Amino acid sequence: MSGEDKKAILAFVLIGLIIFLWPLYMQKVGGVKEQRPVPAKPSPAPASVDTLKKEVPEKVHFLSASPVLKADTFLVETDLYQGKITSVGGGTLIDWKLKKYLGPDRQWVKLVSDSAHGNLGIRLGASDFSNEIFDMVLDSQWVEKEGTFRKIRFRKKFPDLGEIEKEFLFAPGKYDISCTIRWKLVHSGYLADVYFLQWASGLLPTEQSIKEESNFYEAMAAYQGGGLLKTKLDSTGFREGYTQWVAVRTKYFLVALIPKGFLGEGAELKAQKYRLNSYIWKTFTIGLAVPIERETEYAHEFLVYLGPMDYQIVKSYGVQLEHVMNLGWKFLGPLALVYCTFSRLSIALFIITDGPLSFLLASSNCFFIHSPVPV
Repeated sequence: MSGEDKKAILAFVLIGLIIFLWPLYMQKVGGVKEQRPVPAKPSPAPASVDTLKKEVPEKVHFLSASPVLKADTFLVETDLYQGKITSVGGGTLIDWKLKKYLGPDRQWVKLVSDSAHGNLGIRLGASDFSNEIFDMVLDSQWVEKEGTFRKIRFRKKFPDLGEIEKEFLFAPGKYDISCTIRWKLVHSGYLADVYFLQWASGLLPTEQSIKEESNFYEAMAAYQGGGLLKTKLDSTGFREGYTQWVAVRTKYFLVALIPKGFLGEGAELKAQKYRLNSYIWKTFTIGLAVPIERETEYAHEFLVYLGPMDYQIVKSYGVQLEHVMNLGWKFLGPLALVYCTFSRLSIALFIITDGPLSFLLASSNCFFIHSPVPV
């Protein structure tokens, strides 16, 4: 029997084991049929009327500002998401939905509530700027080599401190958002050595079984050298160290704050429980410690990823963000499509992303795509 035949037989044996064991596993976790977010089917384009042209989906749209209390709110929409950004905190993301995924209610999956606060807020020492209302400057769109972008800026002056400016860049075809924080200080240096960029609302559940999804819901931070700080229940306090990213994940979705061109100097993870319908859910606050420069003017750039845990996408950032996906020893987790190449024999297998088989295959020539996969 040739080596290729042996590998083919092994592949079919693995498929048979998974088909046999999966119903037993589902009974063990409660017998509740899992309902994953369903990739949304594109709606049929409306017929042209007279000289009206169909909208080009790759453009990013801002609707006109509407006052909410003293803050301004803008609707941001691309081909992948629809959300809002407010001038509170110099740019707070709220009411964030992904167009390519449907929840149990057959509506776009909603990751951030419309009442969220403290997302992308700044904390400096004892001063928390998350609730401060910044002045907003809306720029017209412009074209770069990679496509069409929209930019929005928020500024505010603070007595005895100086000016803080936050700039956001939205682009089609991407789940990440560029966020640049610029400081114009009255004098160089400050009492603190770091400031914190925070995400304070966690993520909303997207599965019908909130109890089951809570098993996957956690906050984490990655340190240079491979260290991973994680929590599902308790606050960690501040943990110092060169930090590549901080994140919150649910079963299929993720928000991550990634410093660009530098490393953070530590992370802080906080958890707070609250009741959601008849279940207990948590609000995670993640904070990335950013070094304060000894100059009067400087800037830091970040990427804010708010989208699916697609292995191809998260790995492409080159900061080991794929470690949020727990490719470890947990027995029989959610299904994923794995494309394995055995020499000249290529076989597509449905196996378990979080199971022991994934650990073995990860060390071979296998490629993982976390379920669900965007259309």
